Amino acid sequence: MSIQLSEISRDEVHALAAEFEDKGLGDILAWVWKRFGARAAIGTSFQGAGLVMIDHAVGGGMKLPVFTLDTGLLFPGTYVLQERVEAHWGIVMQA
Repeated sequence: MSIQLSEISRDEVHALAAEFEDKGLGDILAWVWKRFGARAAIGTSFQGAGLVMIDHAVGGGMKLPVFTLDTGLLFPGTYVLQERVEAHWGIVMQA
């Protein structure tokens, strides 16, 4: 279920970078959702950027999978935060 490099060319990446340079996060996530659907995902380490992406995606009706990397060395409070994030946005994170 991954995205293959053959699905997007270098030229298209450059064109999209120019097109999206002045666009907001919602526009970019909408494009990702339309183009790749649930094969795209949001990765978060529970910092601001990942949480903002989750909020925009959920608010825009985009059911992008959300994942975090669990090294087995996370603080107990991190697991509590994960549960709170999942409850707040009604999502289940993949680890």
